[in-house]
Amino acid sequence: MLCFRTLLWTALIAGTLTASPLLASPHVSSPLKASAASSFPARPDTVSIAHPRDVIEAVIHNNRSLESLLQSADAASSRSGYVGAFPDPTLMITGQPMPVYTARGKQVVQIRAEQMIPYPGKLRLMEEMADLEAELGQDMVQIYAVEALLEAQLAVNEHHRIEATKNVVTAFSERLAEYEGIALRKYEGGAGDPSAVLKLQMEQSRLVQTLIDLSREQETTRYRVEKVVQQPVRIAVRSELASTTTTERTPMDASSRDEVKALEKKEAMAAVRSKLLDFYNRPDFGVSINWIGIVKSDMPASSDGRDALALGMAVRIPLGQSANKAKKQEAELQRSAIEAERLSVVHSIETVYANQTARTNSDLRSLRHLESSLLPAAEALISTSISAYSNGKGDLLDLLDAERSRFQLEKERVDIWARVEAGNLILSRISGELSAIVSTYF
Repeated sequence: MLCFRTLLWTALIAGTLTASPLLASPHVSSPLKASAASSFPARPDTVSIAHPRDVIEAVIHNNRSLESLLQSADAASSRSGYVGAFPDPTLMITGQPMPVYTARGKQVVQIRAEQMIPYPGKLRLMEEMADLEAELGQDMVQIYAVEALLEAQLAVNEHHRIEATKNVVTAFSERLAEYEGIALRKYEGGAGDPSAVLKLQMEQSRLVQTLIDLSREQETTRYRVEKVVQQPVRIAVRSELASTTTTERTPMDASSRDEVKALEKKEAMAAVRSKLLDFYNRPDFGVSINWIGIVKSDMPASSDGRDALALGMAVRIPLGQSANKAKKQEAELQRSAIEAERLSVVHSIETVYANQTARTNSDLRSLRHLESSLLPAAEALISTSISAYSNGKGDLLDLLDAERSRFQLEKERVDIWARVEAGNLILSRISGELSAIVSTYF
């Protein structure tokens, strides 16, 4: 009997190890293009932002929330490798110190191996569900990265707007200082009014307070960038406003947006969950082999010490069908709700895109009109006022009003420029252009 027992032990142990999902060949799903470790290099102490590309690099490589999402998605991509594996087999060894006497002799030991087999197709659906969850995780990484990047870009754009406004205020203050010198010389020559000098000085004092307020506001926008980048940042100062325009974009396909893709994944997951609940109402099967070790005894006379072998089959009877039926109805309702949400999101995206395009184009027309018509007219009025005041034929208040008009127009130009830039950034987000850029990093 020893040879047979040795072979049986070897076969049972080998079968147990082979069936284990840890040693079986895993199902390989599509991983992210870059692992979390390679996507996030060592962080610098301070991040410098001088170009639009710097904003992308800063967010992608420094945002820890994005890093966490990316690592979670990377881990989820391997989940289907084990959810579709067979359950671990069961090996049970029973010794009998007080043997049972049978017709063949004393029964002293039993070795039993069992393997449950899920209903055919059940594991495939579980793998499909895991794959959809992994793809949804990647979509959520993309969505978060795009939203974080847009927030940082808008904050940097606001920082540039405030910087440009400070330049306008500083230039206006310098011009007022020149007029103050002219007015002071006239007063000292006996041809000027001291109130004119006081008015210019008061105007410059108000501009100093304006610069203080703008600096405080600029610090707030820098903190907004740091909140997204999660590192101290240094934003380069622009010497002048960048030229802005709107580009002709191809008609937008809202179904290509990351949010819509994520909802499609959720809708597919609800459908798979509904199918999977049908399989829970179907029986799982089990097979077993039971080896019984027998030792020859003095009695009965038929005792020969031959071992016994038993083969068995089990069926899991699904009794909770009413609960599964309710769960299936819930899954179907969730699927319908997700579908309605997806259609609503598509309509909202298309509406927002059309509205933002119209607003940005309108702002761009206003900017062009201001630069080509209003500002040149203000410059001409100032030249006339300066000439009249220098010749003693004009009043300082007329010159100051002309300067204020140009100052307000220059401030308005900066504000409209910033709105056009922000509109272009939002349109690049809605149209999917920003998402296409972000996807190259993952």
